[in-house]
Amino acid sequence: MAAADVAAQILKAVVSGEAKTSPATQTKTSRHALQHSADVLDRSITDLKFQLESHISGDFDRFRLQFETAVSIRDETRKLFKDLHNVAERVENPETGLRAQLDRTLKEQKDAKVELETVDMSISVLKTLSQCHSASQRYDEAIAAVDFSKAAMSVADMANSLRQLPSLDNVIIFGLLQDRHEEMENALRSRLEYLISQAFAIDTSPHVMKIQVSKNISAPAIGEISLLAVLRAIHIQSASQSYFGPFARAVLKNVLIPLVKESRWEVLETDLNSGLSSISLKCRYDHESRSWVELGEGSLFGILTHIFDFIHASVCNEASTAPTGAADTSEAAKHSFARILGDSCWPDLSNSIVTEYLSRTIPDDVRGLEGFGEIKQHCAEFENRLIEIGVITSEHRTLTNYCNNIDLHFSNKKEEKLVEMTREIILNGDYSTVALDEFRPPAVLLSKKVAISGAGAGDTHADDAHDSLFVFPACTVSTKAVRLIQLAEDALGEAATANPYCALRLFQTVRSLFDLFRAVMPVHHAAIFESVPQLAAVFHNDCMYIAHRVLSLGSEWRGKVHFGEGRREMTFIDMAGEWRRLGEKVLNLQLAKQRDNLRECIESADGFDVVDDARHAAVERAIKQVLYQLRHLSKLWKPVLPPHLYCRCMGILLDHVLLDVIRETEKLIDIGAEESHKLHNLLLTLQSVTDLFSPPSSSSHHTPRSLTEHYVPHFNKFVQLTDLLDLSFADIMARFRAGVLDEFEAAELQRLIRALFADTPLRVKNLEEIGRGRKV
Repeated sequence: MAAADVAAQILKAVVSGEAKTSPATQTKTSRHALQHSADVLDRSITDLKFQLESHISGDFDRFRLQFETAVSIRDETRKLFKDLHNVAERVENPETGLRAQLDRTLKEQKDAKVELETVDMSISVLKTLSQCHSASQRYDEAIAAVDFSKAAMSVADMANSLRQLPSLDNVIIFGLLQDRHEEMENALRSRLEYLISQAFAIDTSPHVMKIQVSKNISAPAIGEISLLAVLRAIHIQSASQSYFGPFARAVLKNVLIPLVKESRWEVLETDLNSGLSSISLKCRYDHESRSWVELGEGSLFGILTHIFDFIHASVCNEASTAPTGAADTSEAAKHSFARILGDSCWPDLSNSIVTEYLSRTIPDDVRGLEGFGEIKQHCAEFENRLIEIGVITSEHRTLTNYCNNIDLHFSNKKEEKLVEMTREIILNGDYSTVALDEFRPPAVLLSKKVAISGAGAGDTHADDAHDSLFVFPACTVSTKAVRLIQLAEDALGEAATANPYCALRLFQTVRSLFDLFRAVMPVHHAAIFESVPQLAAVFHNDCMYIAHRVLSLGSEWRGKVHFGEGRREMTFIDMAGEWRRLGEKVLNLQLAKQRDNLRECIESADGFDVVDDARHAAVERAIKQVLYQLRHLSKLWKPVLPPHLYCRCMGILLDHVLLDVIRETEKLIDIGAEESHKLHNLLLTLQSVTDLFSPPSSSSHHTPRSLTEHYVPHFNKFVQLTDLLDLSFADIMARFRAGVLDEFEAAELQRLIRALFADTPLRVKNLEEIGRGRKV
């Protein structure tokens, strides 16, 4: 074991207290033991020291070499740090350092650049000022030489030069130059505007229109100058619109538009040979006024072309003869004038031609579309000429585009015309009628759903006169309905010969006509239909007649009208239901009103007791009013409504009357013998209404009485009630036992018996029998 290890163990033992004794046997450590430990420790230290000295002596050379190397590195490092400090001193020194020198150099360079820019700007400003001065001098020389093209160029050059000057508000010379430029520009503009006003002149009077173009213009302080020079100067200024616009608008307003609106204008004279070109037009008011359409397709375009050719020849052809060196400017001036003329005139002129001429050439029927090609050709030739002389471009073929859409315009015009005719039919105050005979087209016909809500509306009686739902019965309709159907059939007839687009539009228009009639008619004539029962019945028939016709219109024309592939088939069937419901609604409202009127008549009697003459007169008056009103309605409706519907309506009203009379009679508590006899006679008069239900023909097996029983559900009950008022007690019981009085409830009969007969044992017995009911 090494000495170091022994020493370590001894130290560990001493520290850990291994030499300690337990508390119970603790004694003092002997001197000998401590001496022994110290000797061991001394020996261990000696061994350790020996081993350390041996190790150091063995590696001494290596340690010395490393030490010398470290010392050398330290010295080298110190030297490098010193050199680095010296370099930093040379760079960062605020007085002599490289950074300070570089900053001074950059500042000097920046200052030099600013000075150079200032010098450059000064040179540029001086050059610009020189250019402005030169332009001003050239302008004065050009004005003195009456060379407006050169003057306009000088003004443009000066404007370009001024735009190059810096924006410095406090430089007086810049403001003076700007004022000088505006002065030059305004002076030149004034001269050119005056010359243009002298070059073009338009004289108008009620009978004559004259356009003059001066090729050589004379002006005070200017002398004579050619129109060509003025055109070139205007083009150089790039302000053609402000110069030529007034003339172009004057031509439009005073010549072209009046010419389109009045066909009696004609060209009187044209002069292109002298220095003053002119064209004169005269209005022949002594001639018959006719439209351009009546004068022929090319008449209007011929005179318009003549006017535009005159202006082009007077102005643009003159520009094309410019001297050498200005040919490009002259050609550009020619195009500029023509373009301004077109921009100012063509939008309004083309719209006027469309409104005053082309829209009136649209045919009224499909056959006229075939001849519209010639009008289209004249429009194309006219626009081609305007394109050729530069007035419009190929993108502005307004007239040709209008003609290309002739199918659309024809359809719109046709629709407007048909709608207007339908409006005239609707708003017309003529309520004349026409009788229709019975006919049997293959279509579902008249609705039998005519009833007053809450009064037999669910009852639907079979009508012997109608053995088929496909029959339209004889009735009376208004001429309005007949005219509407005729209008629709005529339109569909045109659709049969039209192209697919026009055919489809005509079909849609016909549907719109039906919708318009159905929507407006009951609103516009609402007061009439409410106050005049006959017209309400006629309108009901109109609706049912139209509903019947729309069911068959589609099938009648389907094979004749073609909408093109992939389009829907023509049908009007979906409209039939709306028409039927409208007719039923109007008639039911009238029935409800008449029912209320009849009820008021009955209620005016204030009960049916006839105990005295005054009461008898009141009840008699009420019954007579009811009879009068029913007979009056019969006179109004019988010639109008179909027989079965007439009987149905009269039956509904009469049934309401009889029900009200039955209720009023059953309310009586005590009916004396004399009173019973009077009331019997009064009610007998109501049974005379059977003559209102006459058979539809002499060969019919129906009688007025059978028809009354058929259409008036409570008629038999009313007849029995009338008889009860005049029968003996025994006869009443006999009828009860025979089942004749089964239409009465037991309580009803008991009330009547108590009112008619005094209280006796027989009455009590019979009432009990009635209460038990009849044995079947």
